[in-house]
Amino acid sequence: MKKPLTALAAMIAALLTTFSLYSIVYAILHGVPTVVTLYRYYWDGEVVLCPPEELKEDAQWAAEKWSRAIQYFSVRYMLLDAARTRIRVSSEGDDRCNVFFEYFDSPEGCGEASPDAMARVAYVEFISPPHHTLSMEVPMPVKAAKIRLWRGLNPLERKAMILHEIAGLLGIGLPAYSRQPPYRSASEPRGSLDVTSIDVYALFLKNRYAEAGSGIIEAATPRTLPYATVEDDLLHTLMALCMSVAAAAAAYIMLSRRWKVAG
Repeated sequence: MKKPLTALAAMIAALLTTFSLYSIVYAILHGVPTVVTLYRYYWDGEVVLCPPEELKEDAQWAAEKWSRAIQYFSVRYMLLDAARTRIRVSSEGDDRCNVFFEYFDSPEGCGEASPDAMARVAYVEFISPPHHTLSMEVPMPVKAAKIRLWRGLNPLERKAMILHEIAGLLGIGLPAYSRQPPYRSASEPRGSLDVTSIDVYALFLKNRYAEAGSGIIEAATPRTLPYATVEDDLLHTLMALCMSVAAAAAAYIMLSRRWKVAG
């Protein structure tokens, strides 16, 4: 009985040690020291997107991207408060719409949105309470809004901007990187067509400390959180598991050989 228990303990130890070491190295190599910006307002309840028919596919795609990333990273890195946020597109006959869409005909000046004063091609306006998304004086909580999109955006840009404006709805500001990241998060304008661990971490902070402080709150991301998309992180997690299983098997084989020699 003693030998099987010893073998089991050695296998578990090898598995956990290998997985932990891989995860630490992965986080170090893929971490991007970042300060996430959180506005004092927060979304109250479920986010129900209500796009016109021509934007329904784009909005569905963006909602699924956010939902998948929230579900994955909230479990993988124990950011469980992020999982309280639900994002979906309204179904036919649904009377719970709270995010509407609107076009404008020409790009607008950024004003306070960007130091380089580039034209704004999309932004959020809150309906309840009525206020502009960039103001630090937005009362909390927010219950309804509209996403405004420039009519001249091409299909790929529309997807990217809807993905980005959802971050604005949730009160997540632009991340400030200490070095050039491998790709841009959804919370950046004209970012990549994906939601990253940085976005979900910011949402985690929003949901945990929604009513804390006033004005803009800034927080640094932990060094143990790699900057990744769901696909990137899932690949490395599977690699870590495979290496851990191999290490556990090697530990068992070594113990078996030692017992044979000793026997």
